[in-house]
Amino acid sequence: MEVQPLGSLDNLVSVLDETNSYFRRQVQKQVNVALTLRNWLFGLYIVEYELNGLDRATYGKQLFKEIAKRSKHIKGISESNLYIYKQFYQTYPQIFQTVSGKLEKENKQTIQSVTEQFKTDPNLLINRLSFSHIIELLKGDNLIKRTLIKIV
Repeated sequence: MEVQPLGSLDNLVSVLDETNSYFRRQVQKQVNVALTLRNWLFGLYIVEYELNGLDRATYGKQLFKEIAKRSKHIKGISESNLYIYKQFYQTYPQIFQTVSGKLEKENKQTIQSVTEQFKTDPNLLINRLSFSHIIELLKGDNLIKRTLIKIV
């Protein structure tokens, strides 16, 4: 990076402001990516728990209420959000590729999408959309509407 002569105090302040704005956007993007991946993992863990039937006493709708009750200390955990996280994981299982690239691969199984031809690129999904945008995609009434999106 080449540093240009700043000239005046106004130019210096302007450059500082632009630099700060740039790095704030980068931080916001990284936080969004991390939270989106966290929410996907929450969905994965819930689905795995349900599939294994680990605690029949809290199975079904009571499961989400009980998780929310016991997880009040975790920001973003609510009964309705837990359903969204589960749906997010089930709709976009291919995000595993992104998650496994960021986490250790021990004890993880490869997740394959039944509908490979309609697969959304997980890197585009994670890096270009906020989780609130993903929630809007989940509202799509069919697989094609949810997956054949042009992410710009």
